[in-house]
Amino acid sequence: IMIIFILIGLLLAVIIGIFMANYINVPLNKIKKFAELLSEYNLSYKWEIQRGDEFGQSGEALHKAQDNIKNIIKTITSDSEDMSAASEELSATSEELSAKFEDINQSTSEIIKAIVDNSDSSEKINASVEEINANVNELTDKVLESNNLSSEAKGRAIEIKSKVKSSIK
Repeated sequence: IMIIFILIGLLLAVIIGIFMANYINVPLNKIKKFAELLSEYNLSYKWEIQRGDEFGQSGEALHKAQDNIKNIIKTITSDSEDMSAASEELSATSEELSAKFEDINQSTSEIIKAIVDNSDSSEKINASVEEINANVNELTDKVLESNNLSSEAKGRAIEIKSKVKSSIK
């Protein structure tokens, strides 16, 4: 009879041991799989967590980290697109100002030629030249300002791109 109790006790110990091993290994393997997928930049994996113990808390923390990473990537992508659009606008403005500068430069050359040809109307032409020179200086300042803004936008876009790359790694 004692041997039967020992065998029953041993059988119960083995059954309880198997149950406990599964109770620990199943969530641990899910957490391991989740971490491996995260390390491969797969942010789409989800599983139902129905435990209130440390495994459940670890799973919830990993899900929260996953959601935070997704939000960071969305924000960076959106900001990068905005910066790119602003940079393109600044570049177009700079090109437009540069074209106007060329037109003014050509007009100035024509006025100078007219000054040489018609010295009697030099006062009118001189006033026009001064006005054009003022406009040229103003446009030059705007071109320089646009170039500076474009360079700053490009620098911010490069910085955002670098942050995106480093946050993904």
